Amino acid sequence: MDNRTFYIRTYGCQMNESDSERISGTLIDNGYSMVATPDEADLVVLNTCSIREGAENKVYSDLGRLRILEAERGTPMQVAVAGCVAQQEGEKILSRDRSVDLVFGSRAIGKLPEMLPRLEAGERFAELNVHTRPDEPGTHVRADGHRAFVTIMEGCDNHCAFCVVPATRGPEVSRRPEGIVAEVEQLAAEGYVEVTLLGQNVTSYGKGLDTDFADLLTRIHAIPGIRRIRYTTSHPKDFSDRLIDTLADCPKVVRHLHLPLQSGSDAVLARMGRGYTVAEYRRKIDRVRAKVPGIAITTDMIVGFPGETDADHQATLRAVREIGYFNLYGFKYSRRPGTTALTLDGHLDDEVRSARLIELLALQKEITLERHASLVGQTREVLVEGESKRNASRLSGRLEENVLVHFEGDPEWIGTVRPVRITEATVSALIGEVH
Repeated sequence: MDNRTFYIRTYGCQMNESDSERISGTLIDNGYSMVATPDEADLVVLNTCSIREGAENKVYSDLGRLRILEAERGTPMQVAVAGCVAQQEGEKILSRDRSVDLVFGSRAIGKLPEMLPRLEAGERFAELNVHTRPDEPGTHVRADGHRAFVTIMEGCDNHCAFCVVPATRGPEVSRRPEGIVAEVEQLAAEGYVEVTLLGQNVTSYGKGLDTDFADLLTRIHAIPGIRRIRYTTSHPKDFSDRLIDTLADCPKVVRHLHLPLQSGSDAVLARMGRGYTVAEYRRKIDRVRAKVPGIAITTDMIVGFPGETDADHQATLRAVREIGYFNLYGFKYSRRPGTTALTLDGHLDDEVRSARLIELLALQKEITLERHASLVGQTREVLVEGESKRNASRLSGRLEENVLVHFEGDPEWIGTVRPVRITEATVSALIGEVH
C-alpha cells in the first residue's frame, strides 16, 4: 500500500524509546510516513512497558480510546501492540480486543518487514518468542539530533524475584563490538556529541564474545567527536574493579553512575535474588568514589517487597542516608506475572507499601537538595539540550552528573557544550548563567 502513515506511542524506559526509534525507522524504510497524532494515522503502534502492575490496564484503556477515535473519524485504523506487554500477554490481546491487528515483542522488531505485508493484507496475528537480534539494528528515527541511544545488548539472565524482564525480553544477547563502534562512529560523523549505551544489564555485556563492557567503553572513548558517554543500567554484582578503573581512565564517560541497590536489607536482597550484600555494594561505591572523585550516584529502590519488616525498611532508609545518592527512583513492590516473588510469603497491603514509599521519597528529597546546593557557585560544562519545557525564554541542559540546568541563552547553542555558573538549586533542577 502506498502513502500509509503511522503514529507511535512509547511507554516506559529508555530501551523502549530506542526500540521505538527502530520501529519508526523500519516503517519509514517500508514506505510509511510518520505523523504527529493518532487521528492522522493508518497504523498506530503502542510500544508498551510491563515493569509495573497495572501496565496492561493502561494499554487496554488506550486501546479503548483508539476505538472511539476510529469511530469518530469514520475511517479504518490498524493497531499494533509492541513491547513488553505484547510479549507478556501475547495472543490474549488479539482475543480480548478485536481492534488490535498485530502483536509483537521487542525481540521481533527485526522481523517487522516480513510482518507488514501480512498486516496490510488484513491478517490479524502475533509474532512472539523471537529470541534473536541482528548485530546491526537498521534505520533509526532519532528523537534528538545531538544525543543518541545505542543498544548494546538485549535481554537479562539474572531472574530477580520481582522482575518480569527475563520473560518479556528473553535471555541475554550482546551485539558484536564492531557493529556498536561502527554505529557510534556514524553518529559522530552526523554531529552527535553524546551517546547512551543501553541494555538491561550493561555491566555483563560481552558474554560469549571474548570482550567486556570495559573494553567497549575504551573503544567508544577513542571515537573523535563524541563528547559524552552514558550507560544504563548496571548491576552491582557485575560492577567490577576493572570497570571502575576504566571509568577513571576514560574522561568522556560521564561522572554519573546509576547502580540499583533495591533494598538496604540483606535479608530482602537475598529474597530478591540480587546476588550481593549491602556491605559488598558499599565497598563498590567507596571504590568508585575514590577512583572517580565527584561522581554522582543514583539508584533504584523497591519498598514493601514480600516479607519486608519495619526493620528492613529502616535499613533501607539508613543506607540512603549513608550513601547520599544524588537521586533515586523509588517504587512500591508490584506483583508481576510469572515472577518468583508471587510465591513468597508476607505480601504487604498497599497502605503499608505506600507509607514506606512516601517516607523514602521524602528522605531522598532532602538529600537531593543538599547535593544540588553543593554545586552552587561552581562553573560547570553543560550540554545544551533545547528550550526549557517550562520557560521558552530559557535553555536547558545537563551536567555530566545528569542534573538538569536552566539558563538564558541563544537557541543556536543547542547541541553544544557551554560553561554555566550555577546560581541556584532546587530539588528538580539547577539555575545558572552562561560564562
